[in-house]
Amino acid sequence: MNKIKLGENQGFIEINLEDITDWQNQGTVSIQSGNYYVMNAEIWITIDELITLYTQLQEAYKTLKGNIIFSNLDNTLQFTLQFNSFGQISLEGKFQEFPSRENKLEFEFMIDQSHLPATLLDMKKIVKPYIELKSKG
Repeated sequence: MNKIKLGENQGFIEINLEDITDWQNQGTVSIQSGNYYVMNAEIWITIDELITLYTQLQEAYKTLKGNIIFSNLDNTLQFTLQFNSFGQISLEGKFQEFPSRENKLEFEFMIDQSHLPATLLDMKKIVKPYIELKSKG
């Protein structure tokens, strides 16, 4: 299983993807924001979405500034990462497992930038083969 985690403890998003073999991949997402959470909900994410998130996150981490907006293909998961000069990242978003239903989790929490190297390493393992394929093609 391939795991991507942003945040820790009482504020995090964790995406677990099954074997990545195709352009669009199924997995689960868990989100915790204080006492509110979603655990192991189904999610679909494309390789291109992961590559874009990885590239933007890597650049923002290098400069410790910027905004990253993420949304998967069916808009079930959307979030914004906003970096500030104090090494903190505001993560704000929403998750709606079934777009046909009104039930959704809106969340906001802070992440310390010191957690990003591990996240970037996990993401690199997932996207590197696909980045290399794109550069060859």
